[in-house]
Amino acid sequence: IQMYLDVEGIPDQDFYYLIGLVVTDGISTKNFSFWADNQDEEEKVWTEFLSAIRVYNDYVLFHYGTYETKFVRNMILRYGKDQEDLLNRIQSNMVNAISLIYTKIYFPTYSNSLKDIGNYLGSKWSQGNASGLQSLVWRYRWQNTKGEKLKQILLQYNLEDCLALK
Repeated sequence: IQMYLDVEGIPDQDFYYLIGLVVTDGISTKNFSFWADNQDEEEKVWTEFLSAIRVYNDYVLFHYGTYETKFVRNMILRYGKDQEDLLNRIQSNMVNAISLIYTKIYFPTYSNSLKDIGNYLGSKWSQGNASGLQSLVWRYRWQNTKGEKLKQILLQYNLEDCLALK
C-alpha cells in the first residue's frame, strides 16, 4: 500500500486545517480530504485521518519535505497520548520523497520544490498560481467569506499536491 500525504496549515496560528491523503493498493486509488473550518476542529480531522489509515497494516506513507513530519509530531503531542502503537507505526512508515531524490537525481528545474519537479514530470495544478503562499491567501479569504468556491479550490489544490507526489 502506498500513501501520499499533503497537509495545509497556517503557520503563524500553529493550525493545520486540511489533510490530503491518496491511498493506492495497486488496484484502486482512494482520495481523502479532511477539512477543519477552525482550530476547534483540528483534532477531529486528525482523528479522521487516523481512522482512514488505521485499516492498513503494511504501507509506506510518502510526503514531500519536512512540513508533514512536523505536522505528525505536533499532532502526536497535542492529541496522541492514547494511541502509541498506531502513531509509532505512522512515524516508522513515513518516507520523505525529497530525501530519495535529492542527492541522486538532478532535475532541470530552478528548485527542488514539489511544484517545480512535479511540473517537469507532467503534473498540473488547476490554478495557474498554485503555491503554498497562494494557499494561505485562499484560506484567509475563505475565513472571511466562507465561500464554497474557495474551499473547493483549496481541496483541489491539496489533492493535486498529493497526486504530484504520487
